[in-house]
Amino acid sequence: MKTPKSPIVEKQSQGNNRAGRERRLFIVIFAGVAAIAVLIGIPMWYFGQTETSIRDLRSEKAYKRAISAWRLGLARESSERALRGLINLLDDRGSSKHEGGEGIDSPEYREYLDYLGGVAPADIPPEALSPDTAAEGALLRIGKPAVDVLVDTLNEEGARVDVRVVVAGVLVRIDDPRSVPAVTEAILHSDDATFRSSAFMAMGRHGGHRVIPSLMRCLESHEDLSHVDRALLVFWMGETGELGVQPLAPFLRHPNSAIRELARESLHAIARRSEHSRANQVLQDARQREPS
Repeated sequence: MKTPKSPIVEKQSQGNNRAGRERRLFIVIFAGVAAIAVLIGIPMWYFGQTETSIRDLRSEKAYKRAISAWRLGLARESSERALRGLINLLDDRGSSKHEGGEGIDSPEYREYLDYLGGVAPADIPPEALSPDTAAEGALLRIGKPAVDVLVDTLNEEGARVDVRVVVAGVLVRIDDPRSVPAVTEAILHSDDATFRSSAFMAMGRHGGHRVIPSLMRCLESHEDLSHVDRALLVFWMGETGELGVQPLAPFLRHPNSAIRELARESLHAIARRSEHSRANQVLQDARQREPS
């Protein structure tokens, strides 16, 4: 037979239950407040860090401009303010290594890294020591979200030529269907001979096999290449390897003899990389089709 609880024991048990419920309620409330603080705090921290980096793109100190560009690239920050700021640094060759007593060996530099959250000097890659290379690397890391702003800059005839040439090189390295056509059209329609020549060579250097048809199209209306530029172009197309054979092959039958010769030299460059290259068969077929 169950012994009934005394009033004192019953009251004590009810008190314990109430205390347990209060503790559980306190834990739930505390966890909720902590979660809200995290959800609010992380975006606010990120926003603050991003704003600092965008602001410091205009700093008088080259190391601040360079590190800020590098950090925006790591964050893949694609706001128009960030992208415009990065583009403005593309011809900024200020060096973090040479700023009197305020360069990368100075206490001020280390204090700035601490201010950014304890970034160690060893964490800063070599390309982040100069604003132009840091900005170029950041734009490449951001990639496709940067294409529209990059194309706008490419088509600004009033923009600095050095900047537009670097933008062309960045665009052809971003795997986006808008990139290569935009560079091609900019070359074909620009009245600036310096830009046309430099952007053409940037496309050849950075574009790989994807840009071969566009290069040949530009070459149709391009002024004669210097011997040096021609040799570089052959080298770069040779570096595309087997991927370059198919896009080069149709140009062996091009009506322009200079383009036919460039395609032939490029295929020979590919063939020299491997005796089993498909380029050898393409060249042999082309010779058999030539009138005797």
